[in-house]
Amino acid sequence: MPLKHRPSAPLLLVLLGAFALRLLHLGGQSFWWDEALSMLLALAPSIEWRPADAGHPPLYDYAVLKPWLALVGPSEFAARALSVVLGVLAVALAYQLGRRMFGPATGLAGAFLVAVSPIQWWYSQEVRMYTLVACLVLALLALLVRVLDDPATARWPVWVAIGLLEVAAVYTQYLAAVVVVYVNVVALGVFAWRRDRAALVRWLGAQALAVGLALPFLLPALGQVGGYVPPNATPLGPLSFLIQVWGGFLGGTLALLGSQTTFEAFALVAAIAVGVGTVVLFALDPLRRRDLLLLSFALVPLLA
Repeated sequence: MPLKHRPSAPLLLVLLGAFALRLLHLGGQSFWWDEALSMLLALAPSIEWRPADAGHPPLYDYAVLKPWLALVGPSEFAARALSVVLGVLAVALAYQLGRRMFGPATGLAGAFLVAVSPIQWWYSQEVRMYTLVACLVLALLALLVRVLDDPATARWPVWVAIGLLEVAAVYTQYLAAVVVVYVNVVALGVFAWRRDRAALVRWLGAQALAVGLALPFLLPALGQVGGYVPPNATPLGPLSFLIQVWGGFLGGTLALLGSQTTFEAFALVAAIAVGVGTVVLFALDPLRRRDLLLLSFALVPLLA
């Protein structure tokens, strides 16, 4: 009996191409500072569940990289191969998200864009947590779309997986908390608008699970990393920090060039464009909720 969503030949080609691209010159350079820090923590004989990695949470270094190095060894090629695997997995998850939202053609286009994305390729060759958090966020978004489509048929493992993915993402990279806030705003807004009490209860149950698992680590971590400032960096206020994060993820590296005034102007123009686009789409067809959901992704830094 054929699989319901059997991988197509074009998708397999995209995945193979992404894999080959990420292998290119993989072990050609020695570890740089950030990679060396992850290696140091992963190879340490003891495990400390605290933000020891320059203010980053410990899931990647201890729960993912450490067993990987025990399996394949600590060479540059072997250690970076983990990010290659995660980078290709992100391509497959991008396909799954696009297919669920708009169909196979959109899924394939999304997978291709992630496969050839320079920033995805770059981090797929680094011993760092960024490809892992991309995978976790893509999986979380795919499950968000799943429960928004038909919450009544979503069994309890789906809701539990949502809570676990949120925790894992935040334990991997603190900025994933922005995505957690986003999916909660969307889900709670949609379920409240539909007056779907059962879906609201299930969603809140998933969030209770996430909070219960996250608080034992996050409460002490907030005090430890709250005052962390990277070397040679200027401390930012809360508003400037949010503008930097959102504008940088939305516009890429080019958005970070130039003066602070130019940067904030870029963020303002982008926000206006997103808002106007949402209003126009809603005016044209109020039922195009998927288009609105896709456009709203630009309001938060989802993938980097």
